[in-house]
Amino acid sequence: MTYTNSYIPIIISNYEVNRFYCSEGEVSEIVLSREKGINFNIRGKNVYLKIIPIEKKFVPQTSGTAGSSLGGKAYSLIKYPELDFTMYIICGGETFMFDVKARKTPARTYILQFPYKEDVEEQQEFFKGKTYENFLTDFLIS
Repeated sequence: MTYTNSYIPIIISNYEVNRFYCSEGEVSEIVLSREKGINFNIRGKNVYLKIIPIEKKFVPQTSGTAGSSLGGKAYSLIKYPELDFTMYIICGGETFMFDVKARKTPARTYILQFPYKEDVEEQQEFFKGKTYENFLTDFLIS
Protein backbone atom coordinates (compact mmCIF):
# COMPACT_ATOMS: atom_id res chain seq x y z
CA MET A 1 0.00 0.00 0.00
CA THR A 2 1.43 3.33 -1.00
CA TYR A 3 0.85 6.43 1.11
CA THR A 4 -1.89 8.73 -0.15
CA ASN A 5 -3.91 11.66 1.16
CA SER A 6 -7.20 9.80 0.72
CA TYR A 7 -8.79 6.78 2.34
CA ILE A 8 -7.56 3.40 1.12
CA PRO A 9 -10.33 0.77 0.88
CA ILE A 10 -9.22 -2.62 2.21
CA ILE A 11 -10.78 -5.94 3.17
CA ILE A 12 -9.48 -7.81 6.23
CA SER A 13 -10.32 -11.17 7.78
CA ASN A 14 -12.96 -11.10 10.48
CA TYR A 15 -11.86 -14.43 12.00
CA GLU A 16 -8.05 -14.46 11.72
CA VAL A 17 -5.21 -12.11 12.74
CA ASN A 18 -4.38 -9.48 10.09
CA ARG A 19 -0.96 -7.83 9.81
CA PHE A 20 0.13 -4.35 8.74
CA TYR A 21 3.88 -3.85 8.14
CA CYS A 22 5.47 -0.38 8.05
CA SER A 23 8.41 -0.58 5.63
CA GLU A 24 9.65 2.96 6.35
CA GLY A 25 9.94 2.96 10.15
CA GLU A 26 8.20 2.15 13.39
CA VAL A 27 4.45 2.20 13.88
CA SER A 28 3.86 4.82 16.55
CA GLU A 29 0.08 4.69 16.87
CA ILE A 30 -3.16 3.20 15.58
CA VAL A 31 -6.49 5.00 15.91
CA LEU A 32 -9.85 3.24 15.55
CA SER A 33 -13.17 2.74 17.32
CA ARG A 34 -12.52 0.32 20.19
CA GLU A 35 -16.24 -0.13 20.92
CA LYS A 36 -16.60 -2.14 17.71
CA GLY A 37 -14.76 -5.09 19.27
CA ILE A 38 -11.34 -4.82 17.66
CA ASN A 39 -8.07 -5.79 19.34
CA PHE A 40 -4.68 -4.64 18.07
CA ASN A 41 -1.08 -5.00 19.10
CA ILE A 42 1.80 -2.77 17.95
CA ARG A 43 5.24 -4.41 17.79
CA GLY A 44 7.88 -2.23 16.16
CA LYS A 45 7.14 -2.12 12.45
CA ASN A 46 4.10 -4.40 12.77
CA VAL A 47 0.47 -3.99 13.77
CA TYR A 48 -1.58 -7.11 14.41
CA LEU A 49 -5.35 -6.63 14.21
CA LYS A 50 -8.07 -9.08 15.28
CA ILE A 51 -11.85 -8.76 15.26
CA ILE A 52 -13.29 -10.12 18.52
CA PRO A 53 -15.92 -12.79 17.85
CA ILE A 54 -19.31 -12.59 19.54
CA GLU A 55 -20.22 -15.57 21.70
CA LYS A 56 -23.90 -16.30 22.20
CA LYS A 57 -25.06 -18.89 24.73
CA PHE A 58 -28.40 -20.55 24.45
CA VAL A 59 -30.34 -23.40 25.99
CA PRO A 60 -32.53 -25.23 23.49
CA GLN A 61 -36.10 -25.91 24.56
CA THR A 62 -36.97 -29.58 24.97
CA SER A 63 -40.06 -30.49 23.04
CA GLY A 64 -40.90 -33.50 25.17
CA THR A 65 -40.69 -35.92 22.24
CA ALA A 66 -39.06 -39.28 22.68
CA GLY A 67 -36.32 -38.50 20.10
CA SER A 68 -35.16 -35.28 21.81
CA SER A 69 -31.72 -35.72 23.39
CA LEU A 70 -30.79 -32.05 23.92
CA GLY A 71 -32.21 -32.07 27.44
CA GLY A 72 -31.70 -28.39 28.38
CA LYS A 73 -27.91 -28.40 27.99
CA ALA A 74 -26.33 -24.96 27.33
CA TYR A 75 -24.56 -24.40 24.00
CA SER A 76 -22.36 -21.61 22.67
CA LEU A 77 -22.48 -20.14 19.22
CA ILE A 78 -19.53 -18.04 18.02
CA LYS A 79 -20.30 -15.42 15.39
CA TYR A 80 -17.69 -13.44 13.48
CA PRO A 81 -19.15 -10.00 12.79
CA GLU A 82 -18.85 -8.26 9.44
CA LEU A 83 -17.76 -4.73 10.32
CA ASP A 84 -17.13 -1.51 8.40
CA PHE A 85 -14.91 1.03 10.12
CA THR A 86 -12.27 3.71 9.63
CA MET A 87 -8.71 3.17 10.86
CA TYR A 88 -5.58 5.34 10.97
CA ILE A 89 -2.05 3.94 11.27
CA ILE A 90 0.85 6.31 11.92
CA CYS A 91 3.82 4.76 10.14
CA GLY A 92 7.18 6.47 9.81
CA GLY A 93 5.67 9.82 10.80
CA GLU A 94 2.93 9.69 8.13
CA THR A 95 -0.74 8.80 8.64
CA PHE A 96 -2.25 6.04 6.50
CA MET A 97 -6.07 6.25 6.37
CA PHE A 98 -8.12 3.11 5.74
CA ASP A 99 -11.76 2.40 4.97
CA VAL A 100 -11.90 -1.15 6.35
CA LYS A 101 -14.36 -3.94 5.65
CA ALA A 102 -14.01 -7.02 7.88
CA ARG A 103 -15.34 -10.04 6.00
CA LYS A 104 -15.03 -13.82 5.96
CA THR A 105 -11.74 -14.06 4.09
CA PRO A 106 -8.28 -15.47 4.92
CA ALA A 107 -5.89 -13.30 6.92
CA ARG A 108 -4.17 -10.49 5.05
CA THR A 109 -0.82 -8.75 5.32
CA TYR A 110 -0.59 -5.17 4.10
CA ILE A 111 2.79 -3.50 3.53
CA LEU A 112 2.70 0.25 4.15
CA GLN A 113 5.21 2.19 2.06
CA PHE A 114 5.80 5.69 0.76
CA PRO A 115 6.01 6.67 -2.90
CA TYR A 116 9.45 7.21 -4.38
CA LYS A 117 11.01 10.47 -3.27
CA GLU A 118 13.86 11.88 -5.31
CA ASP A 119 17.13 12.59 -3.53
CA VAL A 120 17.95 16.19 -4.42
CA GLU A 121 21.54 15.97 -3.14
CA GLU A 122 22.22 12.94 -5.35
CA GLN A 123 20.88 14.80 -8.38
CA GLN A 124 22.97 17.89 -7.61
CA GLU A 125 26.09 15.71 -7.33
CA PHE A 126 25.36 14.31 -10.82
CA PHE A 127 25.28 17.82 -12.33
CA LYS A 128 28.18 19.22 -10.31
CA GLY A 129 31.18 20.28 -12.38
CA LYS A 130 29.62 19.37 -15.76
CA THR A 131 29.16 21.63 -18.68
CA TYR A 132 25.86 21.65 -20.48
CA GLU A 133 27.38 19.65 -23.37
CA ASN A 134 28.80 16.99 -21.00
CA PHE A 135 25.44 16.71 -19.27
CA LEU A 136 23.62 16.21 -22.59
CA THR A 137 26.13 13.57 -23.67
CA ASP A 138 25.79 11.65 -20.37
CA PHE A 139 22.01 11.97 -20.49
CA LEU A 140 21.73 10.67 -24.07
CA ILE A 141 24.09 7.76 -23.41
CA SER A 142 22.18 6.58 -20.35
